[in-house]
Amino acid sequence: MKKSAIFFILGLGSFMLSGCVASDKDIDGLRTEIAQLTTTLNTMQQNQADLSTRIDSLSNDINTTNENMTETGNMISKLSAKLDDLSVATAAVAQAQADAKAVILPTTIFENARKSLDEGNYDAAIEGFNLYLTKYPDGELVEESNYLIGDAYAGKKQWKDAAVQYAKLLQTYPKSKNTPAYRLKYAKAILPLNKKSEAKKYLQSIPQDFPKSSEAKIAARELASIK
Repeated sequence: MKKSAIFFILGLGSFMLSGCVASDKDIDGLRTEIAQLTTTLNTMQQNQADLSTRIDSLSNDINTTNENMTETGNMISKLSAKLDDLSVATAAVAQAQADAKAVILPTTIFENARKSLDEGNYDAAIEGFNLYLTKYPDGELVEESNYLIGDAYAGKKQWKDAAVQYAKLLQTYPKSKNTPAYRLKYAKAILPLNKKSEAKKYLQSIPQDFPKSSEAKIAARELASIK
């Protein structure tokens, strides 16, 4: 449209130079048309400026969107890493719980064996106390476990095994506070094995060495019953 207006003006000049005389009406018409063309041209220029502004705005929006997408991608990567950490941590906790369930505490082994002994289930008691001794040879309940194994054998009337167990206690723990009990149990275990002389010796030693112990009175009664 801008070029058309220029050509039109040039044509008008040529027409006037050619010696042709235009009327006032023609000139007014031309002025009106030029004014319309100018308005149209200005409108187009304004539209073009608006379009450029919109293009710049759109470009900025695209850049912002790209930046946001990059930031979102980084956040997704970080989230994925956190999910990996969570997955590993969860698996570790589950494994720790499984390991904890697989571990039998020494107290549990001992108490189960003692319960079996109290219920007269002597074989289970012996097995349980031996399990404790195998797994925890330096445990706090080693001495008592050996003692109760002797009681379990005595409960089964396996006097030889019981005597061996009590003798082992006397040899291993010579200064134990339970020595009077070990001597008494040993003496009672060997009596059925026809070892009255040795049994009397151990029974007599109890009131002599431990006169204030509860086993001293029991030993005296046992001595009185031996013929």
